Formats: sequence, structure tokens, C-alpha cells
Amino acid sequence: QLACPLDLGCHSVKKNKPKGMLHWVAEPTPGQEPASAEARLYENLFTIENPAAAEDWLERLNPTSE
Repeated sequence: QLACPLDLGCHSVKKNKPKGMLHWVAEPTPGQEPASAEARLYENLFTIENPAAAEDWLERLNPTSE
């Protein structure tokens, strides 16, 4: 079970930027092999939203980012 809000206007307003997107994959036809996929999770590269505004952007790199 998945419970989440739906915001249909999130693409039209920049300040209401979503933190992530879900993409649904349909169930395969019986007797056919389902499509395979690989999912990767990444941390933010920077610890601040606008690294260009920082005096030293290298200090703002996220140490947990891979």
C-alpha cells in the first residue's frame, strides 16, 4: 500500500518543486518475460540549494554523495 499526496500543479510553480517522482510500470502480458530495470538512489551533490552563490562551492560538497 502506498499513500501519497497528488499535486497536479507542481510543474507550473517553481517554489513547489517535488522531491521525487514515481514512475509506474504495467504488469507484463501473461507468458511474456517482464522488462528488467535498474534503479539507483543518489544523494544531493551539494549541501545547499544554490552552490553558485557560495564563496567556496567546494566546501559545500555533500560528503555522503556518491
